[in-house]
Amino acid sequence: MKRLALILPLLALAVAGCFRVEVQNVAVIPPDALTNAPAASAASAAPAGATSADIAKRLDNLPVVSGLSFYLVAEDSDARAKALVSAPDGTAPDGFLATPDDYGFVRDPSKAIDSAKLRAFGNPPAGKICLIERISENLYAPVFVEEKPAMRQLAVVRSCKADVDAMDRNLIWVDFGKRDARAFAEVTSANAMNPGSPALPRLAIVLGDAVLCAPIIREPILDGRFVVSGSFTSDEAAILAKLIGSADPEAAAEPTPFIWDLLRPADPATQPAP
Repeated sequence: MKRLALILPLLALAVAGCFRVEVQNVAVIPPDALTNAPAASAASAAPAGATSADIAKRLDNLPVVSGLSFYLVAEDSDARAKALVSAPDGTAPDGFLATPDDYGFVRDPSKAIDSAKLRAFGNPPAGKICLIERISENLYAPVFVEEKPAMRQLAVVRSCKADVDAMDRNLIWVDFGKRDARAFAEVTSANAMNPGSPALPRLAIVLGDAVLCAPIIREPILDGRFVVSGSFTSDEAAILAKLIGSADPEAAAEPTPFIWDLLRPADPATQPAP
């Protein structure tokens, strides 16, 4: 049962679990769902739960990233991912290790991640690439997406804020500016669920090569405002909100660091090789 429970996030397209989360249109959130309104700017948003000296220091020293990108998830992504994590030869992308119980991959922090090799991992078919999604604290799975991003430009948000809902679940408000709100509306309108179709279209929300989440597109999101909720801690939500809210394509570090590495305290003995 333990093995099944860990594999399910790869297979359950309709259920939000682990970091497979729902992106909700703000307009349909119940009035009492949030404890605070999304009113903070990207520069001044006060992250929820960031009280320790460690998290405060890390928030002050985060790199600038280039911005969010969005990719449509391939229909056979889960099947491909399941086959790869259970492969008998223990194959894993560079920078990761296979697990003996075939649950997924674990991060090898002593090795850097090669973006080009990662995107070619698993021999994706023409027009597809491989990215990595975190499905639990140190467990990762491949996600296969369309090679061409769904939005032509990197998305830079107008504001982004970590928060909690009425049930103390951590979430992140995202609010695009006019340009990206219009582009996001076009993408979600063109690819939203069709009531007459069994297909469950998903959109991978990506920083660098790291899939933050790959939710089902349940409805068009027309105003550029949505909520990302999942099984991350308040500290992790604070870091993600700061990274997303301060993104700047002109000043971004190259290459974009592996985002999930930034969510845990650094261990000098296991830092990736340059």
